[in-house]
Amino acid sequence: MKEFIYKGLISAGYVGYFPLISGTIGSLVALLIYLAAFYLIDNPLKIYFIGAIGAIIFTPICLWLGKWAEDYYKEKDPSYFVLDEVAGFFVAVFMIDISKHVLILVPFIFVVYRILDVVKPYPANTSQRLHGGLGIVMDDLIVGVYTNILAQILLYWIL
Repeated sequence: MKEFIYKGLISAGYVGYFPLISGTIGSLVALLIYLAAFYLIDNPLKIYFIGAIGAIIFTPICLWLGKWAEDYYKEKDPSYFVLDEVAGFFVAVFMIDISKHVLILVPFIFVVYRILDVVKPYPANTSQRLHGGLGIVMDDLIVGVYTNILAQILLYWIL
């Protein structure tokens, strides 16, 4: 039973077991959770706490189950582990008000986050050398910060 729960957590509800593009599907799960929270919560401060709470919830789970996943799958950063994409995505949307430009910002954030997660610009690329959950989630958190900065630039200086 413990194994079933751990697998469900690390794979973001088992979507990490999709045969192709599991990281993208994990990011899509994060996007859907974020949009549901954004549109269901009626609070003007939601842009401050939705991203923070998401990152605060999902990052510790990644840290906690990272070593277990690497031991269980006998590989570093197993492809089934997509909860790190969820944690990083919530960093990407932190303090971004999508309400006025949802049709521009949501696709922008999603696509940029996925591209940067694949490219892994420095120091995201070197952070994977860390052990256990830290090595699994750190690159996604860094990519989330980069995506957030680019989205903030788009939102405040271009839109």
